[in-house]
Amino acid sequence: MRRPLLCFPILLSTICSASNVLILHEKRDAAPAGFVLSRSAPSDTMLDLRMALKQSDIAGLEQALHAVSTHGNPAYGKHLTSEEVASYTKPSAESIDAATSWLKERNFLHRAVSHAGDWLQFSIPVKKANEYFGANFSVFAHTDTGSEIVRTLEYSLPAELTNHVKVLHPTLSFSPPNVIPEISISKRDHLASRQAPDPTNCIQNPACLQAKYNIPTTSATQSSNTITVTGFQFNNPSVFLTQSFLNFMRPDKTFNVTFGTRYVAGASNSTSQGNSEVSLDMEYVMGLATDVPVTFLGVGPATATPADLPTLLLEGFGVLLNDTNPPQVVSTSYGADESFYTPAISESVCILFMQLGARGVSLLFASGDGGVQTGSSTGVGDNTATCKVFGPTFPSGCPWVTSVGATRNVVEIAAFLSSGGFSNVVPAPSYQAADTAAYVAQLGLTYQGMYNASGRGFPDVSALGLDFQIRDYRFGWQTESGTSASTP
Repeated sequence: MRRPLLCFPILLSTICSASNVLILHEKRDAAPAGFVLSRSAPSDTMLDLRMALKQSDIAGLEQALHAVSTHGNPAYGKHLTSEEVASYTKPSAESIDAATSWLKERNFLHRAVSHAGDWLQFSIPVKKANEYFGANFSVFAHTDTGSEIVRTLEYSLPAELTNHVKVLHPTLSFSPPNVIPEISISKRDHLASRQAPDPTNCIQNPACLQAKYNIPTTSATQSSNTITVTGFQFNNPSVFLTQSFLNFMRPDKTFNVTFGTRYVAGASNSTSQGNSEVSLDMEYVMGLATDVPVTFLGVGPATATPADLPTLLLEGFGVLLNDTNPPQVVSTSYGADESFYTPAISESVCILFMQLGARGVSLLFASGDGGVQTGSSTGVGDNTATCKVFGPTFPSGCPWVTSVGATRNVVEIAAFLSSGGFSNVVPAPSYQAADTAAYVAQLGLTYQGMYNASGRGFPDVSALGLDFQIRDYRFGWQTESGTSASTP
């Protein structure tokens, strides 16, 4: 009779230890350039985490995207509904049950934050996160600003979740103190110029660009056209500034400026002054796309907390994904260095963009203003002649967005500031593989080993990006340059 009694605690111990087995899921050797370890995070610090579940049929979604986007395909132009997209991204019932059961058993309140249920959000104190995920959440400081962020350099998943969870975020992904708009040069030019539209001799303004690129000055006639302009943290548009800009720069037309506004993830219309970035975007979108309805999408609170770009993108673009009638075009002038983020979260955001593409949304992103070496003008990275590896930008490395670079001069050549290159994470997609391979072959041994020759190449297109006149509440009339100017 004693043997069964002795075996029971041994069996129970085996079961308990099996349920607590942790398997390493993501790891980085060190914090990215520009961040240093400061101290351990307080055990009671609350972390707002997202758990991405593995999606059911991403290969099928990619095929559907190619079908609706390819001339001659019977499905061309027959964009998917949000429900049809969700049928490709919805996790299996087993994955949903495994993740939600694990969270419930540990009394973590959670909620689905995506239509397909592939993203779960929950809050957890540092002490529990370290215990349950084999992590070491610590405080890291940004070397230039002293701004602090709580992250870990590795985490594990319970064995019962490894086949169901793709990524926990934010864990290993770092972000600069604020999401960086891709404007690199700003010089005051208080005397605005409304020159005759001679494309061979003009400072950039709507009339000049319309003449240069043969953009119609008449009102758009396609009633279903819509454009969304995004803004992250501290950015709000000004009706007054946009109106005064258009009154001066487009004397050929009478404007009554109105635009829609949407605010998500804690954003609010706390100010109507407008900063340089959002002024540039709204003034040129409305000045060039005459009478096309424009909506401003504000994402993220205006706080001192370092902005996490992937989270802002998931929040903002996730809202657009669920719209019955999403915008045809979304213009975004923000980005960061690809090295800040892990491949898993970069891919997860990129899949969101794939979903929007299948719904018929064209996503334009500024390629960055740091040349080939560093993308987001954060002061991060080695900007000297000792550079040994080029630094691509995120999310321009995603093949489901249109990355926009900057040019200069009458006979256009690349602007010195314009970022471009090859992703270190994403391989070249089929639609550009032959072209990027030919370009790499033409380079020969030049810069060999400094870039990923098999990566997704960007930018996809380029446009003038230097000396754009804008109206800004701080300095009045001034000029701005950067891929932020090229993109809208």
